[in-house]
Amino acid sequence: MLVYPQIMAGALAQYPLQKNRETRSTSVRTAGGVWHTRHDADADAVSWTLRYQHLDEEEAERLREFFREAGGRLRPFTFVDPLANLLRWTGALTDEVWEKGLTGVAPSAQPDANGGQEAFTLSNPSGAAHGIAQTVAAPGDYRYALSTWLRGAAGTKVWLKLAGAAEQFEMNGQWQRRQMTAQAGAGATVRFAIELEPGGVCEAYGPQAEAQRAASPYKRAGGGRAVYSSARFDMDELTWVLEGPGQFHTAVRIRSRS
Repeated sequence: MLVYPQIMAGALAQYPLQKNRETRSTSVRTAGGVWHTRHDADADAVSWTLRYQHLDEEEAERLREFFREAGGRLRPFTFVDPLANLLRWTGALTDEVWEKGLTGVAPSAQPDANGGQEAFTLSNPSGAAHGIAQTVAAPGDYRYALSTWLRGAAGTKVWLKLAGAAEQFEMNGQWQRRQMTAQAGAGATVRFAIELEPGGVCEAYGPQAEAQRAASPYKRAGGGRAVYSSARFDMDELTWVLEGPGQFHTAVRIRSRS
């Protein structure tokens, strides 16, 4: 299966970029004059317009080669939404989508880092590091950023884990947004985790995973998907503008059923 490449070093897109959602409803009027409207889910679609500027020769060739492999609109490919939080139910860490193992997870009685009520208390009663995690069906050879707000007693140790990489953070009693970035490695899935030291307790809020080198502002995620396995180019030709040595500009349109 083709996978849309990270064009730059650890990035899918540049800003500004555009994302649109399309929906369709059908309506029928009965002989008595009553209208019946139905949502046509099969017609739902999502599209992106990605504008690239100042690509160097290597980056431009990577995009050109992928466009040739896809045959323009011909072949589908996997596309990771560059505007999405790849994790699901980030405001409900007790949801079953989160792997918990031996970790205790409960709503916190204290406000979260933004003054809301979506902070959760994580506790690890075991003798080994444990926490919460999600495994996402996303390209393994991408670079990702994992971030979350954490608060715990001074000295409490918490790890963010991204595939086989991990980074340790020491709490200081205040809310702080912690983040790490790593290349995930081979495979078609990526596991993201927050783990506590044995006997550790901390609060967590706003976990986020993104296909880029650093965290962007937090985007609360529900149950929707962020990885599209049947995306296609919505164009038959890739047009380039060369403004100088190593300054390639182009725009790409991508479309998928939503």
